[in-house]
Amino acid sequence: MGYQNSFLFRESLNDTGTTPTVDSIYWSPDIICHDMVADPDAFFAENYDRDVSQAVHTGTALNFLYTRVKNLSKDATPAVGYINVYRTHSSLFMQPSLWRNNPIPTASGKRSLAVQSSVPGEIVTGGDFFRLSGLESNTFCMMGIVSDSPTPTLPESDFRTYDDFAYWFRRNPAVCARNLTVYSGTTRQFEGMHSLSNPESEEKEVFIRVRATDNIPAGTVYGIHCSALGIQQEQTVKEGEHNDFVVLTHLPPGIDTWICSYASLPSGTGEWPAGEKIDVGFFVTMEPQHKSYCFGASAASLGMGGLKTRNATPFQKLVQLGCCSTIFINEKG
Repeated sequence: MGYQNSFLFRESLNDTGTTPTVDSIYWSPDIICHDMVADPDAFFAENYDRDVSQAVHTGTALNFLYTRVKNLSKDATPAVGYINVYRTHSSLFMQPSLWRNNPIPTASGKRSLAVQSSVPGEIVTGGDFFRLSGLESNTFCMMGIVSDSPTPTLPESDFRTYDDFAYWFRRNPAVCARNLTVYSGTTRQFEGMHSLSNPESEEKEVFIRVRATDNIPAGTVYGIHCSALGIQQEQTVKEGEHNDFVVLTHLPPGIDTWICSYASLPSGTGEWPAGEKIDVGFFVTMEPQHKSYCFGASAASLGMGGLKTRNATPFQKLVQLGCCSTIFINEKG
């Protein structure tokens, strides 16, 4: 299903609109929570090479959610598009049923934001923002779509395979997501819940990678657990080392469950360092016959070569289907 080839809604900073892309997804720099700016087109074009999103404020009904897209046209033919943004809870596999009925309104109360450009390579925002309430819901995972119509044609039903979902999401330059949970850094512990399902009729072997950024204090304990899948694994942050671990697990057909991620600072440490984060990434194996195989990478290149699936083959690749990130915000900073 295609949407709009005239505008690029990036999946990551390295996304140029060409396919295939094997870069990390669910961290779009083009869905931006930010203080109000006087000239959005000029401001967000100037910092297009950076992710300038700020913390979501849960205590207000008005967070300014800006979006930006890039004109991919090769000539001066006018390009017109309509941006829609949807929200859902933290999820490692964002099936359409989770978000398609949760649109975010624009500042003027509309469902979509019109953008237009006649300049190849131009960055445009539509000069307006979406109103993201932090009071109505704590769902801060965003799906963005730019289409030819104010009301986009969304997938009519959930995807029946991981392969179908990955192919739909990755091949559309007009579709992106930002799967971000913001956590206040005023307590020593945090716990987050992330949904995960298997739409297929057979058991699937999947990789779940948990990664802590470099400046989280040594001695911090972080991990994930899920009773339904028998997962309980944690690790202690060691100074000067690469801090992540990978779980290979098996999802029964049709399962719909939750994975809990958590972390606890060491004794004597009062608050989280601002801007640090813990990522929970979700990867599924694909073979050359799968449509989304071109979006994959080897387990070794992803730093996950130590775990072998039951039916590992020389050509097997891992395709990332989701990532939930918890970024720590020090409210005193």
